[in-house]
Amino acid sequence: MEKTKESKNITLLAILFLLSVYGAPAIAVGLTSLVEKVPSFLSHILFGVPVCVAAVSIIYAKQHWANIDRITLLRCSVLVKYLMIPFFVGCVLICLMFLLFLFTPLVFMVFAAPVAIIYILGIGWLYMVCGSSFSVAYGLKARGEEAHSEVFGVLVIISQFLFVIDVIAVMILTLKEKKSN
Repeated sequence: MEKTKESKNITLLAILFLLSVYGAPAIAVGLTSLVEKVPSFLSHILFGVPVCVAAVSIIYAKQHWANIDRITLLRCSVLVKYLMIPFFVGCVLICLMFLLFLFTPLVFMVFAAPVAIIYILGIGWLYMVCGSSFSVAYGLKARGEEAHSEVFGVLVIISQFLFVIDVIAVMILTLKEKKSN
């Protein structure tokens, strides 16, 4: 099967999303630590770059829906979900570090650590939901082509909003797609 231009572009958008997920926080932290005059809101705005890339990919997929095949969408979702695992492991390790800070004798850490944990988990969940756009598009495309049952498609789409279960759902989709081919 020959890949269309739209299929190549949606794959490039998935790669751009991954680069923005790993790059935006690194640039934000590096920018605020290297340059003293950078306003703090600018570093928080950089955390929104992956959300913007995900929105662009959703709009692109909607406009070119007929020309993007479901296998490409599955490959994009596998690429995003598997390559996001180190990011989430890093988020969990940072949250564990802040959890340990709760037990330090410094009073301000009792208040700062829970806020930091909630912030990091919120960013992680937001990026997970943004990365799920490819999996949701695959579920809708597969259901439209009647490759999977409607109940299975709905369960896959719902699972994309839960940590760990989203990766397991993509693994199941990959195995199910291999069996059908």
